[in-house]
Amino acid sequence: MLQTERPTLMKALGNMKVVAFDPTMSRVELEVEGYEAITHSGGIVQGGFVTAWLDEAMAHCLKCSDIDLGPATLEIKVNFLRPATIAKYQVIAWIPHMGRSLAFFEAELRDQDGQLVATATSTAKLVALPDWTN
Repeated sequence: MLQTERPTLMKALGNMKVVAFDPTMSRVELEVEGYEAITHSGGIVQGGFVTAWLDEAMAHCLKCSDIDLGPATLEIKVNFLRPATIAKYQVIAWIPHMGRSLAFFEAELRDQDGQLVATATSTAKLVALPDWTN
């Protein structure tokens, strides 16, 4: 489902695919790609798109699990360590702690050489997923 049923917003984030998921660790790995339409001065990916990549990877931790809840982000913090450009990247996200109503997420964006580009932490309220069958 994650590979084929992509909302319009997700299409705007570019080529994004799940590469690996470890349900025992609540860890997901995505591949994302910067492209020209989301860049500004000198071909640098706009920070909001980097943030969205990280946020989406963190949300995938729940989407790929047996948990029938969705994350409603309460806060997100992103550290930009180096610029993202038109290239492929790896996003790794995991859940270091989850309670009954809150989850705490972490994520890393790395370039093809394994260099850390950005990191994120997020707190989300766990909410019931909408019924998409109607």
